[in-house]
Amino acid sequence: MKRLLAEFWWAFVLRGILAVIFGIAAIMWPGKTLQLLLFIIGIYFFADGIVIMFTAFNNKDDWWMLFIEGIISMLFGIVIFFLPGITALILLYLVAMWALFTGLFELITVFRLPKGHSAFRFLVVMGILSVLLAILLIVFPGEGAVAAIWLIGIYAILFGISTVIFGLKLRSFEDQLDTQNQK
Repeated sequence: MKRLLAEFWWAFVLRGILAVIFGIAAIMWPGKTLQLLLFIIGIYFFADGIVIMFTAFNNKDDWWMLFIEGIISMLFGIVIFFLPGITALILLYLVAMWALFTGLFELITVFRLPKGHSAFRFLVVMGILSVLLAILLIVFPGEGAVAAIWLIGIYAILFGISTVIFGLKLRSFEDQLDTQNQK
C-alpha cells in the first residue's frame, strides 16, 4: 500500500490543485457555483430515476415500487432543472430549520445539566450560535446561500492545499523507498 500511495503521489497533487481551483471559483462566483451544483444534483436525480426504472422493468417482484421510485427521482430532477431558485431556497430553509431546532434543543439541554457542569457554557454558545444562524438564514436567504457557497469554497481551498502537501510528502516518500530498494 505504501508503494502504491507513493507511486501515485501526483494524483493527490492534481486532486488538490483541482480542489483549490474549485474553491477559488466558488468564492469568486458563488451564484454560478450554486447553479452548477443544483444542475449536477438534478442530473443525478434524473439519471438515478432512469436506472431505477430500468431495474423495475427487469424485476419480476415488486417492479411497481421501483417504477414509482424511478418516476419520483426523475420528477425531482426535472423540478431542480426548471425551478433551481425554489430548490435552493427550500434547501436553505431546511438548513435553517435544522439549525433552529438543534439550537433550541441544545439550550433546553443546558437546563437539564447539573449545576456547574463543564459542558454548560459550551452548550449555551452552541445553542445561541445555531439559533442565530437559523434567524440569519431565514431573514437573509440570499446572503445565506452565498455564505454557504463561500464556506464550501474556503473548505475546498484548505482541503486542496492539504492534499497537495500530502501528495508532495508522498513523492519524497517514494524517493526514500527507491533509495531503500537500491541498497
